[in-house]
Amino acid sequence: MKLEKITSWSYLDVLKLAKELLNHDYFLTKENIDLVNVLGDYVSAHILSKATHGYFILDAEDQKIGILLFKIPNKERLYNEYNSTMDLSGWELKKYLWKNILQPIESQLIKFEIDTLKNSMELYNDCKMLTQNKAEILLLYIREDYRGKGISKSLFGAFFEDLQRNNMKYFYLYTTSFFNTGFYDFLKLQRLEKTIYDESNCPSFLKLKLKLPYTGYIYLGNIREIEL
Repeated sequence: MKLEKITSWSYLDVLKLAKELLNHDYFLTKENIDLVNVLGDYVSAHILSKATHGYFILDAEDQKIGILLFKIPNKERLYNEYNSTMDLSGWELKKYLWKNILQPIESQLIKFEIDTLKNSMELYNDCKMLTQNKAEILLLYIREDYRGKGISKSLFGAFFEDLQRNNMKYFYLYTTSFFNTGFYDFLKLQRLEKTIYDESNCPSFLKLKLKLPYTGYIYLGNIREIEL
């Protein structure tokens, strides 16, 4: 296993792993590749557009099997809105919605992403003073077959080194109870939370896919207080 620094030319590789993490097809009862692609492109673009640094982890065959993407304040972004493959406007998603009649589950999947985005914005606003001028982790993902092998720790080690080079020690991230919370709790990061869905408001099909309550979290960390 080895680390590879993410560059401005790596957008499509980053996008591929981001869409694997989001895993929208997991929520659908009937395969819809076109919807999964346009929704994944749109949601991923809003994550990737903030990135300034990041690392892939490669296996013995140089296949990219993991990623850590992050933002350091006042640094040049890796990707921007003028990137022709970045659908920040949601144009491709809107075009899909105009041309197709959505099944109820597909409509609820889109609402699920909107509700999660709303939750993240509310938490960011609530924690504005706590996150100001701190680095932000945007994306952490390891392919399932490679989990439990210390890869996340290796990626975090590279992230910590970048923070130290930039004279920073504090960072934060947003995630939900669907992703990676066990690792962040293992690191003993400070956690703030806000419920997205509980039994009273969760769309019916999501109750089969989510452990309720489905919650958004802001995690806060100090690299000097963490042992990897």
